[in-house]
Amino acid sequence: MAQDLLLCICWNCSNASQQNRDVISQLLKIRLKQKPLITHYLFCIRELMSQHGSNLQTLLTHIIYNELSTARNPNNMAIIQTVFNQLPLEAARVLADIFLDLLINKEDYLRALRPLLREIVRTLRHDLNFEEFCLGLLQERSDIKFTELEPQYQDRLMQSVCDMICLCQLLCITPAIREAASAHARADHKDLTMLQSFQRQLSIIQRDAVWWIHLVVPEMYDIKTKSNEFVHCLYKMLFMAEAEHYYNKDNWPPDGDRNVMLRLCSEVPILEDALMRILVIGLNKDLPLNAADCLELADQLVKRAASLNNTGVDVLRIERMEIFDALMNLATYHHPDNIVLPSHYQPPTLAVSSSYWKVLLLLLTITAFNPHSLGLSAWESYPTLRCLMEMVMTNTYTFPPPTFSVDEKTTEEIRNSEKQVAALERDEILEFETHLATATNPSATITLQNSLLITQLTAMTPRQAARKPPNHVMEQLKTLNESLKLGQLLCRSRQPDFLLDIIQTQGTSEVQPWLAELVESSESSLEVLPVQCLCEFLLHETPQHIEVDCDGDEVSKPVHQREGKQKQLLKHLQDLMYSANVESHTVLEMMTYFLRRLTSQQVHSRSLALKGLKMVLTRQEDVVDMVMENQGCQPVDLAAFDWLLKCLPTIPHFKDVREKICIALQQACQIETDHQAVSAFVVFLSQFAISEDKQQQSLDDLVLDLSRLIVERQTLVNHILLSRSPSSGSTSDLSGLILTRLLHIFSEYMKRAKGPAQEAYSWSDTQDQIIVRWSMGHSATMHILVVHAMIILLTYPSSYQEPETQTELETDKGCCYDELVEIWFPQQDNPPTAYLIDTSEEALLLPDWLKLKMIRSNVDRLVDAALNDLEVMQLLLFIQSFGIPVDNMSKLLSCLDECSQRHSVMDVLKSMSSDPHYMVQLIDIQHMRGAKGGEKFKQFLSRDSVSIDGDGDGDVSVIEAQSEPIPVAGTRGVAGGGAKDKDMDVGLEVISERQRQQSRLVESARSLPSKDEDMMKTLEDLFSANSQSSSSAAASNKLFFTLLQEMNSNRQTFSTVLQAFQNLIFDKSDSDFVANLHKMPVKACPLIKALLHHVKDLGEDHRKEVTNVMERLLSRSQGQGHRTAINAILVQFLASCQKIHKSRKKVNIKDLNLSGLNEGELERVLSETLKSSVLNESGQGHFDCSASSHQLCEAIVARDELGTSEGLLIDWLELVDPEMLSACPDLQEKLIFAKRDSHQVKRWQQPQAYLLALLTHQSNWQTINKCITSLLSKTPDTSQLNSKAVLDFFVGLHPYSQNMARSWQR
Repeated sequence: MAQDLLLCICWNCSNASQQNRDVISQLLKIRLKQKPLITHYLFCIRELMSQHGSNLQTLLTHIIYNELSTARNPNNMAIIQTVFNQLPLEAARVLADIFLDLLINKEDYLRALRPLLREIVRTLRHDLNFEEFCLGLLQERSDIKFTELEPQYQDRLMQSVCDMICLCQLLCITPAIREAASAHARADHKDLTMLQSFQRQLSIIQRDAVWWIHLVVPEMYDIKTKSNEFVHCLYKMLFMAEAEHYYNKDNWPPDGDRNVMLRLCSEVPILEDALMRILVIGLNKDLPLNAADCLELADQLVKRAASLNNTGVDVLRIERMEIFDALMNLATYHHPDNIVLPSHYQPPTLAVSSSYWKVLLLLLTITAFNPHSLGLSAWESYPTLRCLMEMVMTNTYTFPPPTFSVDEKTTEEIRNSEKQVAALERDEILEFETHLATATNPSATITLQNSLLITQLTAMTPRQAARKPPNHVMEQLKTLNESLKLGQLLCRSRQPDFLLDIIQTQGTSEVQPWLAELVESSESSLEVLPVQCLCEFLLHETPQHIEVDCDGDEVSKPVHQREGKQKQLLKHLQDLMYSANVESHTVLEMMTYFLRRLTSQQVHSRSLALKGLKMVLTRQEDVVDMVMENQGCQPVDLAAFDWLLKCLPTIPHFKDVREKICIALQQACQIETDHQAVSAFVVFLSQFAISEDKQQQSLDDLVLDLSRLIVERQTLVNHILLSRSPSSGSTSDLSGLILTRLLHIFSEYMKRAKGPAQEAYSWSDTQDQIIVRWSMGHSATMHILVVHAMIILLTYPSSYQEPETQTELETDKGCCYDELVEIWFPQQDNPPTAYLIDTSEEALLLPDWLKLKMIRSNVDRLVDAALNDLEVMQLLLFIQSFGIPVDNMSKLLSCLDECSQRHSVMDVLKSMSSDPHYMVQLIDIQHMRGAKGGEKFKQFLSRDSVSIDGDGDGDVSVIEAQSEPIPVAGTRGVAGGGAKDKDMDVGLEVISERQRQQSRLVESARSLPSKDEDMMKTLEDLFSANSQSSSSAAASNKLFFTLLQEMNSNRQTFSTVLQAFQNLIFDKSDSDFVANLHKMPVKACPLIKALLHHVKDLGEDHRKEVTNVMERLLSRSQGQGHRTAINAILVQFLASCQKIHKSRKKVNIKDLNLSGLNEGELERVLSETLKSSVLNESGQGHFDCSASSHQLCEAIVARDELGTSEGLLIDWLELVDPEMLSACPDLQEKLIFAKRDSHQVKRWQQPQAYLLALLTHQSNWQTINKCITSLLSKTPDTSQLNSKAVLDFFVGLHPYSQNMARSWQR
């Protein structure tokens, strides 16, 4: 009955009335000893809590107060256990409210609540939600009970709450956690789940505690007067305070467990929100924690969390980039607020040096633990931080790190740039400190010696060029990397991949010792490194040789360790290559790394790539199988490339990487110089690059690359395709194999490229693309090099027969060859025609060089095609070439005989560019080789009828043909010639071969006259109307040619002709001579040009005479109304003479009116004037430096008086006289050192400093010595010198006096 009554009472407590609270109070006073009754009693308590929400508050309040009283109920802890089992979250919050109410009382309940909380936790077996309990303690209280508290009680409350938070963290440590921590300390990492959960729990509590310090404490308490308590609470709740502050209340934890428990509570991760709030606290000037202390606290927390990296928890997870700005703001220097800087002065952004480098080290640690979220921004936007990252990754602590520069020159440039930036920074800090000092003391002077900020501040430029860390920062960085392994964390990052970026930036030509250390330090975890890194180490790391002393003992034994590591690495890479479980992109990355080096311009890099591929693809168990397969299957020369031809196709992911491999080998064929490697590449491409699923564009690229190899690398291709077998002396098996494979590739390409002819094709601007059309109605679009490559392949012997066990190619060994021959040189049809795609014009398929190669081959069809429709000139060119077989030479000579019959005598003579006697000897030599034919052509060359001395029509025709204007040496470009007259297109240079032919034609001509009267008569006869008659034309032409030759070779003859020509032109009574000249321009133009050609060899007086003669001739010609090419020659000559005359007229700069000219006009005037003064009076091109410098100095002085810019004149003076005082010392010395008026001093300051710098750095020792002597000896005229300029000159010489004097005196 009593039990039912108790249950009924609990059911009826369903509201928050005072009566119900009294009932609950009385129920809690019941004391039961029998277990069945206690069980029923606890059941009724559970029912009581479920009836109304306020019952929990009332129940726990009475129980806690009863526990703190002297009359404790033994059932209290059982009731508390029941309450927390049923409502764990609500009970934790209510318990925190009760504790906080007790702490607000004026009586100090802290010492009583500490053991009570420990008893509750022990009763609950640590099953208390400490996060909710602590968050309840940290809530803001704004009720009257709190606000009416006196300040000392408020301060005690803040300290008590802080102590309770620390106690809760200590109580989170269970016996199981202690055991897990002990096992972890023994390196037993079997089950760390409980330890990790404990660390996360404490991280949340500490995050809430920082939130309370940041937001709640400033609102509830007067922190301005209690700044020390504020900072102490923050450090204490983060377990950064001294140990005694955690057990001084009741000496708990006990001595035996104290150190372990404090260590466990301090070794916890730091959450992002907690770290960011700490940084915000430091940035808030209203809070007592300053920036330096805040930065130190953040640094300790980050390092403490980073040391827990081996627990498997995200100990330092940061996602927001705002942490970079927050940390940088903490390091920023702010000058005192009471100092007012000048309004026109913009102070630089500076940072406290110690804080700035601490921030960078802190960011380095945070970035190493969060590369996925912060790494890319740190790598790309913060160069100095990137420098630190590369230092820890490469374990090289020098500036610049080896990854920043690939050569010594770049390293020196970076160092010089750092020195310049440091000097600029020093000047800015001095200027800033000067303004700070003058704000309080106007007479203060700040220098490097008395500066207080120069060693404490640095420029806040984290996003600009990388800065050199101080030495103590380097030591801290090294220590930090050794303890936290930051370099390994960054190297393991794959997104972004810092390590791969370093390897690619540094290049593959440099040996990277840090890479070997990185691989060795990775122990067995090679999979954490990128395959590119492993491949790089494999290529560059070779075992060291064992050193042996004189007694035969081994000095060092690192070889076995290195070999073991290399074998382990090689085995790892081979497993990746041959494993079907590995993703294809991993194999592709590995192959791409090696294949990319095959196109390197350096032989060493390509050989390393081939070596690495061979090592990775060749497994030990495959060596014996390959040796057995190679016997009789392929040439011995390709056995070294079994890794390519046999091993590579067997990897599981070959289909995925085949396309990339083929493209890389195509490109490698354009670079590789090893003929065996190129041969192996071609064989591989013939097997795997022309599959059925190959797209046409890829096949086009393949044949184009192979065509470039064949056409542009003839030496290498000849070595491959024409190599001889040492035993038989015939073409080697390798040559035959490569030729067959190439023919197969091009044959397959033609099968796919040919198609039905289309009526229209799309236009393309590609110049080398052609459309080939066959008469059978087919067409194909291809590159012209592809056509040339196929024809070149057809010229090589195709005698190789592949083994019967290889491919289908051996079924018809000549099939591919015959197909290509029939395609390009059909027997029963016309050859194909080609047209350019861009212009639709017909293209030349067989240029002369290709025809010559076809003639040198042993294929009759190619030879006959090359000899078809050859011109005489082509035949004469081919017959003089070497390497043509005897039979083919016979065909050439026969074609030459036919051409001699088809063409006239004059056509053959015009086509010949060689000496006929040489051609006769060449034909005799070919007959000695066994060639046949050429007798008719030889007989034609040896005929006596081809002569100028004969009197028949044939002789006249020869002379008429040769009567074209003869080129005279050296006259090209003097006269342009008239476009209306075809004869003026003929040049005037005499070619030696033509001169010899003309000499043989006029060897019987009569001697030329030596007197002026006789020469006048001769000239009149040459240009008379009778000279053109058929009876006298031969003699007239012969005489004219003799006259031109003698003028070129004999100076006396030239003078005689010139005088006679002058007399005839100035003879007023003889007007027929000028008219006859215009009637026969074929002779007159060469004669006039021959006269003008030698004008430059005459004196000034003779040149004037010739000019007067030509002016007179032009005047008479225009007066008579003649309009021939002679007028054009005369006009051009006289115009050139007028330009020369104008250019030689001396103009002095000082005579020019330079006032009012802008910079552009002044530049033009100076350019023209100085060019005219380059030549001296004799006109021989000697540079008159003294005169030009004198003129420029006078002009500068004049410009100085006018008050305009003289910079352009100074630049011209530097060009004319780089030494500044060597041309006209007195005037130039006055220009540099003269004293100027007050209104000119400020404007002349920079030009004068520039002139002094030029004098100091560009003058030799003699000039400097003369200047010093001159300045020191001018004691009477010192008043005319600018003392500052003179002293600046000597000061500039002093630091370099010893070194510069030695270099000057050399």
